[in-house]
Formats: sequence, structure tokens, C-alpha cells
Amino acid sequence: MAIYKFNNNDVLSSESILHEFKTDSSKKLLSEIINELSNNKDVYSYNETLTNKVWVDGKPIYRKVIDCGNMPSNSTNKVVNHNISNIDEIISCIGRATNDSCYFNMPYHGTINAFQNAPFQIRGFKDHIDIGTASTNYTHYQVLCILEYTKN
Repeated sequence: MAIYKFNNNDVLSSESILHEFKTDSSKKLLSEIINELSNNKDVYSYNETLTNKVWVDGKPIYRKVIDCGNMPSNSTNKVVNHNISNIDEIISCIGRATNDSCYFNMPYHGTINAFQNAPFQIRGFKDHIDIGTASTNYTHYQVLCILEYTKN
């Protein structure tokens, strides 16, 4: 059983908090939130994970890592479905492209050397991720997307 102490010195147990919730579904959700927050780990997973963050509207922030496969061909975009339901707002959409010896954060806007432009873009939508490249061929790079979002 987790014990929580608040700034006003009130002390509540997780059991007493759960007692205040009337429906089974709200009790289950709160129990999951309490368990995740009490672990206090910043987890990156291919499964949807409840973070220990809260958005400005008070909603909890979730995170999911999406394997987007290879970078698209020159000057094209690639759409990858993330299969997340009930997204309310996307808080953050960042990525990483790698060929196992070189790593780029995404979005990336810069040059690799004086002759190669390598801007990579990554954008999150409620139903998919959009990955784009400029004129240099990086199809041998694998892309992972880290999406953080709130839910309806």
C-alpha cells in the first residue's frame, strides 16, 4: 500500500483514495495511475506507458515508442500508423534515426558536411506519424519515434 503526504501534511493511503471512487472503471484507472507514479520511472516502451508528467490542463501524459522502419527515399514523406486510440493532444513528437554507427535526433536541420544537407522531419498526428527527408538518401537508417500525448 502506498502512502502519500501532501504539502498541508494530510496523509492518505492508496486504499483510502480508491475508496472515494465509486465505479469499478474509475477505481481501476486510478489504481493504474497510482501504481505507475509510485514506480517513478521514466519508461520508454513500445507499449503505451503512463508517464509521471501532467499536461497544463491537468490530464496525465502518456508515452509510446513507435518503430517506423526505414527512413523514406529522397525528398519524400512516409506515413506510419501508431495505432493509439483516443488521443486528445500530442505533447511531443521526437525521433531518432540510426544506421547503428551514427545517430541523428529528429527533427534534424543541419548539414553532415559541406556537401550533404540532411534535414529530417518528424510530425505527430492523432492517427499517424509523418517522416520526411530532404535530398540525401538515408533509406538505410532506422527510425524510432517517441510520442507523448494526452487522452480523451
